[in-house]
Amino acid sequence: MSARDEDKDFVGYGRPPRHAQFKPGVSGNPAGRPRHAKGAAMLIRSALYERIPVRENGKVRRLSKLEASLKQLANKAAGGDLRAIMAVITLGQGIDPGDTARAVVPIDEADRRVLDLLIGRARGRAGVAQGDVMRSGDVPRGNSDSDTDGAGNAGGSDE
Repeated sequence: MSARDEDKDFVGYGRPPRHAQFKPGVSGNPAGRPRHAKGAAMLIRSALYERIPVRENGKVRRLSKLEASLKQLANKAAGGDLRAIMAVITLGQGIDPGDTARAVVPIDEADRRVLDLLIGRARGRAGVAQGDVMRSGDVPRGNSDSDTDGAGNAGGSDE
């Protein structure tokens, strides 16, 4: 090594004079990066998702302003307000059916028999035995020449 590398007071590129160097524990920018003004989209989003107390069926719940206003709009539409009906129809057209949460609806015995019949037909076409359990999200597989499924697992049952 040269004497210049060992000299702690060497001044050059990337090595400012000792008096101009940052002191330990002190930032070179104590105020930090200045905050930017929020854009219109951010202001609208923060206003719509602000939670407010709402009395519903005698209980106080906290809903976002967006959720509360949509409930009010739907209630007005159900009451026959033509403007509200048009607004609900317009909003409903922009909804992707895959994005909505699936509601659990109780089914009666007749519907259960129809569903069991349809499931039985689908299992028969897929070659699934009656005792095998199909879970939601399972994809029925037809008969193939290999003994493994697509993931390389032997057999088709998780049990």
